[in-house]
Amino acid sequence: MALGTAPLFPLVFLLKPIKSLFNQPELLGFFFLTTAAILYTGISFSQSRPKWPSLDPLLTGCAQAFAILPGVSRSGTTLTAARLLGWFPREAVIFSFLLTIPAILGGTVLEIAMLGKHPENAAASEWIPSLLGFLTSPLTGIFALKGLIWMATRDKLMPFVVYCSVLGIFTLYWFNG
Repeated sequence: MALGTAPLFPLVFLLKPIKSLFNQPELLGFFFLTTAAILYTGISFSQSRPKWPSLDPLLTGCAQAFAILPGVSRSGTTLTAARLLGWFPREAVIFSFLLTIPAILGGTVLEIAMLGKHPENAAASEWIPSLLGFLTSPLTGIFALKGLIWMATRDKLMPFVVYCSVLGIFTLYWFNG
Protein backbone atom coordinates (compact mmCIF):
# COMPACT_ATOMS: atom_id res chain seq x y z
CA MET A 1 0.00 0.00 0.00
CA ALA A 2 2.86 2.38 0.82
CA LEU A 3 4.40 1.88 -2.63
CA GLY A 4 1.05 2.62 -4.25
CA THR A 5 0.67 5.85 -2.28
CA ALA A 6 4.25 7.11 -2.72
CA PRO A 7 3.71 8.68 -6.18
CA LEU A 8 1.15 11.07 -4.65
CA PHE A 9 3.65 12.82 -2.38
CA PRO A 10 5.45 14.87 -5.07
CA LEU A 11 2.07 16.18 -6.23
CA VAL A 12 1.79 18.25 -3.04
CA PHE A 13 4.30 20.64 -4.61
CA LEU A 14 2.19 20.91 -7.76
CA LEU A 15 -1.17 21.57 -6.11
CA LYS A 16 -1.48 25.18 -7.24
CA PRO A 17 -1.03 24.49 -10.98
CA ILE A 18 -3.15 21.34 -10.75
CA LYS A 19 -5.96 23.19 -8.97
CA SER A 20 -5.88 25.82 -11.72
CA LEU A 21 -6.95 23.10 -14.18
CA PHE A 22 -10.21 22.78 -12.28
CA ASN A 23 -11.05 26.35 -13.33
CA GLN A 24 -10.67 25.51 -17.03
CA PRO A 25 -13.83 23.64 -18.05
CA GLU A 26 -12.78 23.76 -21.70
CA LEU A 27 -10.21 21.05 -20.85
CA LEU A 28 -12.66 18.76 -19.08
CA GLY A 29 -13.87 17.01 -22.23
CA PHE A 30 -10.30 16.11 -23.14
CA PHE A 31 -9.80 14.53 -19.70
CA PHE A 32 -13.07 12.55 -19.97
CA LEU A 33 -11.88 11.22 -23.34
CA THR A 34 -8.55 10.37 -21.70
CA THR A 35 -10.43 8.31 -19.10
CA ALA A 36 -12.31 6.53 -21.90
CA ALA A 37 -9.03 5.73 -23.67
CA ILE A 38 -7.44 4.46 -20.44
CA LEU A 39 -10.41 2.19 -19.70
CA TYR A 40 -10.50 0.91 -23.28
CA THR A 41 -6.79 0.11 -23.08
CA GLY A 42 -7.35 -1.91 -19.90
CA ILE A 43 -10.24 -3.81 -21.45
CA SER A 44 -8.40 -4.55 -24.67
CA PHE A 45 -4.85 -5.26 -23.56
CA SER A 46 -4.99 -7.05 -20.20
CA GLN A 47 -2.16 -9.57 -19.94
CA SER A 48 -0.83 -12.41 -17.81
CA ARG A 49 1.23 -12.02 -14.63
CA PRO A 50 4.37 -9.87 -14.99
CA LYS A 51 7.87 -11.02 -14.01
CA TRP A 52 8.36 -8.32 -11.31
CA PRO A 53 5.08 -8.10 -9.41
CA SER A 54 6.78 -6.28 -6.51
CA LEU A 55 6.77 -3.13 -8.68
CA ASP A 56 3.05 -3.44 -9.39
CA PRO A 57 1.87 -1.24 -6.48
CA LEU A 58 4.31 1.52 -7.45
CA LEU A 59 3.23 1.45 -11.09
CA THR A 60 -0.43 1.39 -10.08
CA GLY A 61 0.26 4.32 -7.75
CA CYS A 62 1.75 6.26 -10.68
CA ALA A 63 -1.54 5.72 -12.51
CA GLN A 64 -3.38 7.00 -9.44
CA ALA A 65 -1.19 10.12 -9.42
CA PHE A 66 -2.17 10.82 -13.04
CA ALA A 67 -5.81 10.76 -11.96
CA ILE A 68 -5.39 13.96 -9.94
CA LEU A 69 -6.36 15.72 -13.17
CA PRO A 70 -10.02 16.77 -13.39
CA GLY A 71 -12.17 14.28 -15.26
CA VAL A 72 -9.59 11.47 -15.10
CA SER A 73 -11.00 8.55 -13.13
CA ARG A 74 -8.82 7.46 -10.23
CA SER A 75 -10.40 4.05 -9.96
CA GLY A 76 -10.39 3.68 -13.75
CA THR A 77 -6.69 4.43 -14.05
CA THR A 78 -5.65 2.24 -11.12
CA LEU A 79 -7.87 -0.63 -12.25
CA THR A 80 -6.49 -0.37 -15.78
CA ALA A 81 -2.89 -0.25 -14.57
CA ALA A 82 -3.37 -3.33 -12.39
CA ARG A 83 -5.12 -5.22 -15.22
CA LEU A 84 -2.34 -4.32 -17.67
CA LEU A 85 0.14 -5.63 -15.11
CA GLY A 86 -1.73 -8.94 -15.09
CA TRP A 87 -3.80 -8.72 -11.92
CA PHE A 88 -7.03 -10.65 -11.78
CA PRO A 89 -10.04 -8.30 -12.04
CA ARG A 90 -11.25 -8.86 -8.47
CA GLU A 91 -7.86 -8.17 -6.85
CA ALA A 92 -7.32 -5.16 -9.16
CA VAL A 93 -10.62 -3.60 -8.04
CA ILE A 94 -9.96 -4.27 -4.36
CA PHE A 95 -6.43 -2.82 -4.55
CA SER A 96 -7.78 0.21 -6.41
CA PHE A 97 -10.27 0.87 -3.64
CA LEU A 98 -7.67 0.27 -0.91
CA LEU A 99 -5.47 2.90 -2.57
CA THR A 100 -8.36 5.31 -2.13
CA ILE A 101 -8.06 5.32 1.65
CA PRO A 102 -4.65 7.00 2.05
CA ALA A 103 -5.32 9.26 -0.94
CA ILE A 104 -8.55 10.61 0.54
CA LEU A 105 -7.11 10.87 4.05
CA GLY A 106 -4.05 12.71 2.72
CA GLY A 107 -6.21 15.08 0.68
CA THR A 108 -8.42 15.74 3.68
CA VAL A 109 -5.42 16.54 5.88
CA LEU A 110 -4.07 18.93 3.23
CA GLU A 111 -7.43 20.70 2.87
CA ILE A 112 -7.79 21.06 6.64
CA ALA A 113 -4.25 22.45 6.82
CA MET A 114 -5.12 24.98 4.09
CA LEU A 115 -8.26 25.91 6.00
CA GLY A 116 -6.07 26.46 9.08
CA LYS A 117 -3.90 28.88 7.10
CA HIS A 118 -6.94 30.69 5.70
CA PRO A 119 -9.69 30.44 8.34
CA GLU A 120 -11.75 33.06 6.51
CA ASN A 121 -12.60 30.32 3.98
CA ALA A 122 -14.12 28.16 6.74
CA ALA A 123 -17.19 30.39 6.96
CA ALA A 124 -17.87 29.79 3.27
CA SER A 125 -17.77 26.01 3.76
CA GLU A 126 -21.05 24.24 4.10
CA TRP A 127 -20.66 21.81 6.99
CA ILE A 128 -23.96 19.94 6.78
CA PRO A 129 -23.47 18.65 3.20
CA SER A 130 -19.86 17.80 4.05
CA LEU A 131 -20.93 15.86 7.13
CA LEU A 132 -23.65 14.02 5.20
CA GLY A 133 -21.13 13.12 2.51
CA PHE A 134 -18.68 11.89 5.13
CA LEU A 135 -21.33 9.73 6.82
CA THR A 136 -22.79 8.22 3.64
CA SER A 137 -19.53 7.61 1.75
CA PRO A 138 -18.64 4.30 3.47
CA LEU A 139 -21.99 2.77 2.57
CA THR A 140 -21.96 4.02 -1.01
CA GLY A 141 -18.31 2.95 -1.31
CA ILE A 142 -19.20 -0.63 -0.32
CA PHE A 143 -22.00 -0.76 -2.90
CA ALA A 144 -19.74 0.75 -5.55
CA LEU A 145 -16.99 -1.75 -4.75
CA LYS A 146 -19.36 -4.70 -5.01
CA GLY A 147 -20.79 -3.37 -8.27
CA LEU A 148 -17.38 -2.70 -9.77
CA ILE A 149 -16.10 -6.14 -8.78
CA TRP A 150 -19.16 -7.68 -10.42
CA MET A 151 -18.65 -5.67 -13.61
CA ALA A 152 -14.87 -6.13 -13.78
CA THR A 153 -14.96 -9.89 -13.22
CA ARG A 154 -17.49 -10.23 -16.04
CA ASP A 155 -15.67 -7.89 -18.45
CA LYS A 156 -18.56 -5.42 -18.43
CA LEU A 157 -16.63 -2.14 -18.20
CA MET A 158 -17.28 -1.06 -21.80
CA PRO A 159 -20.38 1.00 -20.77
CA PHE A 160 -17.98 3.26 -18.80
CA VAL A 161 -15.90 3.74 -21.95
CA VAL A 162 -19.00 4.74 -23.91
CA TYR A 163 -20.22 6.99 -21.08
CA CYS A 164 -16.86 8.80 -20.73
CA SER A 165 -16.58 9.15 -24.52
CA VAL A 166 -20.05 10.64 -24.92
CA LEU A 167 -19.53 12.89 -21.90
CA GLY A 168 -16.13 13.98 -23.23
CA ILE A 169 -17.46 14.84 -26.69
CA PHE A 170 -20.46 16.66 -25.21
CA THR A 171 -18.26 18.59 -22.78
CA LEU A 172 -15.78 19.56 -25.49
CA TYR A 173 -18.64 20.85 -27.63
CA TRP A 174 -20.39 22.62 -24.74
CA PHE A 175 -17.33 24.51 -23.46
CA ASN A 176 -15.45 24.98 -26.73
CA GLY A 177 -18.07 25.00 -29.42
